[in-house]
Amino acid sequence: MKKIFLFAVRLMSLLGVLLLSSCDDKSTFIEEEEFAPYGYYVKDAENIQVVGYKGLVIEEMAKTDWQLYVKVDLPFIGTVPLEIAEYEHMILLDEKNSIQIDVDTNMDSIGEQKQDISYAVGGLLVNYTYLGQPDKLLCISPLKVKLAKSVEQKNENPFLEKGQIEFSLVANDTICIIKKSVPYTVAPAEYYAGDEASKNE
Repeated sequence: MKKIFLFAVRLMSLLGVLLLSSCDDKSTFIEEEEFAPYGYYVKDAENIQVVGYKGLVIEEMAKTDWQLYVKVDLPFIGTVPLEIAEYEHMILLDEKNSIQIDVDTNMDSIGEQKQDISYAVGGLLVNYTYLGQPDKLLCISPLKVKLAKSVEQKNENPFLEKGQIEFSLVANDTICIIKKSVPYTVAPAEYYAGDEASKNE
């Protein structure tokens, strides 16, 4: 009976050592393989969270190199108020650091030239080094650009509409990362011809 008891104690000790060593192996495996970063979330307008295995946060770091490229102004030739086809645009990421978007308006084309609104977003990728290997991380947070139109002046005869179009790069629908406003004008071609004539005088 005593021999059986000693054998059972030795067997349990051996199993304990094996279990502990297997836990150590698993821990090492996770640290070296499964904690490899696969993307980042936007925490606020100036900081991101790099995430890995099961969305665990590996590191928080500053990110202030977001870019929103817009035009100096937006002159349209027309005799009706400006309407924008879509006021929200999802930024679909595809391994590129920047993306350019054209937004349709209700303004008639001039020849083959569309009167649309163009802008671009940059700084989408994050350079990150893990275990000595450089990588580029994609944003996992949903990103979109929201447009908002505000009218500041409107005349019916002759037609003239002036205002601002505000561009906002937003993450998670709540975090405004960067915002820019651009003046716009809608007027007949004669309005712009008058501007040119006054410049030449």
